[in-house]
Amino acid sequence: MKKFSVVLATYTGVNTVNRTLNSILTQQSVNTAFEVVVVIDGPNKAIREIVVTKEKEFKRNNIPLMIKQFTKNRGRFEARIAGARLACFNQLLLVDDRVRLSKNYFKVLQIINKDIVMANVIEVAGRKTNIISQTLFFVRRRIFGSKYGNDFADYYINSSNFETSPKGTTSLWITKEVFLDSCKEVVHGRRQSNKYVNEDTKILRAVVDKGHNIFRSSKLIAFYLPRGNLNNAIKHLYERGPRFVDYYIKPGTRFFPILALAYLVPIGIIIGLLFRLELLYLTLILTVALMVLVAIAISRNLKELTVSLAGLLLIGLVFSLGIWKGTVILIKELPFKK
Repeated sequence: MKKFSVVLATYTGVNTVNRTLNSILTQQSVNTAFEVVVVIDGPNKAIREIVVTKEKEFKRNNIPLMIKQFTKNRGRFEARIAGARLACFNQLLLVDDRVRLSKNYFKVLQIINKDIVMANVIEVAGRKTNIISQTLFFVRRRIFGSKYGNDFADYYINSSNFETSPKGTTSLWITKEVFLDSCKEVVHGRRQSNKYVNEDTKILRAVVDKGHNIFRSSKLIAFYLPRGNLNNAIKHLYERGPRFVDYYIKPGTRFFPILALAYLVPIGIIIGLLFRLELLYLTLILTVALMVLVAIAISRNLKELTVSLAGLLLIGLVFSLGIWKGTVILIKELPFKK
């Protein structure tokens, strides 16, 4: 009998965590024994009430559910580490609070029978969505091509294809030993809070660098609900900026050019305003032209193009601010000599 621990970290999941827990509770019968560890990342009473209510239902089905709650928001990285350390079993299933597992998720895991597996995370729009969520979906669809969507050939993520593959820890099957060992690599040398660390990419990078292959399967499906509220999407995108800087600041990483562009555009605008208006005009023209070209590249019809143009403009503004915030955080990390 396979035994494992589901680790669910939640911070703003008032409207989604119950859905996630239901998808775990209603898994089709399989030859497994599992527990659930929920880590509430901050003093959110509403989320705790939801989880406590659900705890009783899990216990009626002979499924242990533990709850740990932080007194302040410490970030998903710290929440998952706390959950992993509380876990009774060596095999972990990391799940986010915006995810619903497919009904046969545990069965498919048993069939795959590997130590490290990344699910096929499929976005579902739900009742409403916004231009940021839609545009980001168009971008991912374009960038990852045949490796993204409902149907792709199963493959291993390793050091050679790491940068060109969709990756994330939204729903990840991994051993506790490998997970915690990889987490040590993420925090090595850091002096500041880990709240803005790009933990998902760095953890997976550490996993493959240590010689472990990550099996990615289109058959293991988790449904992800994007943020429908535009204000929430803007806030989340802004907070992703520092995490983006944390990993992609290194040349050679796939999205380093985007990071460089986020620096060059405002610098060009500032220099143009102070010294040469020609440079200001040139920077603005090139930026708009690039945005239009990207919108055309990621869109499949006129409706998507309209959404993409508006979405890319908003994403560019918000994400750039987040990147500059991340840059300040990174500078504070530098070991300046006194």
